Amino acid sequence: MLRIYREEGIRGLFKGNLSAECLYLTYGGAQFMSYTFFERALRQTDIPSTAQSFLAGACAGAAGTTLTYPFDLLRTRFAAQTISSAYYPGIAKAVAMIWHDEGLAGFYRGVWPANLQIMPYMGLMFASYNAISRGYQVVRARFPAGWRFLDHWQDLLVGGMAGVASKTGVYPLDLIRKRMQVQGPHRARLASGAVPIYRNSVLAVMAAVVRDEGVAALFKGLVPALIKAGPTSAVMFLVYGQTRDLILYLSDKGSEDHRSGHRGDASQ
Repeated sequence: MLRIYREEGIRGLFKGNLSAECLYLTYGGAQFMSYTFFERALRQTDIPSTAQSFLAGACAGAAGTTLTYPFDLLRTRFAAQTISSAYYPGIAKAVAMIWHDEGLAGFYRGVWPANLQIMPYMGLMFASYNAISRGYQVVRARFPAGWRFLDHWQDLLVGGMAGVASKTGVYPLDLIRKRMQVQGPHRARLASGAVPIYRNSVLAVMAAVVRDEGVAALFKGLVPALIKAGPTSAVMFLVYGQTRDLILYLSDKGSEDHRSGHRGDASQ
């Protein structure tokens, strides 16, 4: 962090942030909407509830990732370039340049490892969230009365633990996805030209990383990834839960007002 700040200034810590915001907005909506759809469909089966959560989360992750993947690729490429010698000057220009130089396929470099990573990741996320939530309810019964305030922060606590557990489980695929995203005809302009050339295959990239850098290299950057994943998942589940409860409350209140209005008309 200090090196990035020293060499590129405060802006260097926010490279790719705009495309990341576009990614999170669209991905979050697509993910939770599709999760609800898949969960309702699986509820009609005899599959155990934990497996239902895993499968619904995996399918929702794949749907959201495929729909929003170009934003993910743009974020990675902006983050990989240096401000002093930036190849992509902005999102609109980057889209035009990638389309011209690499075609539609250029926006989906690494989409397969992304889905291979996101499916177990989101499956583990929702399955571990539900499992930890059930564990919390068991432990909660033994809480002293003064600890019941944690109920207000359940989504935050459980979501954070679920995020750390799921990110750790699939991190090697996340690393491979990023390595593949910065491939392309202008690879030398990214990361100061230090990006190796990889074949367009998940197994080939994994084998090359292990051969050249060792098995531990598959977990490069895990600590900052967890520092990000824990709070991100915690806030995501908290805001989702609070927003859902607010919408349900307003919906119920609107229904009550509607019924009250009808009763008033009838009495008149």
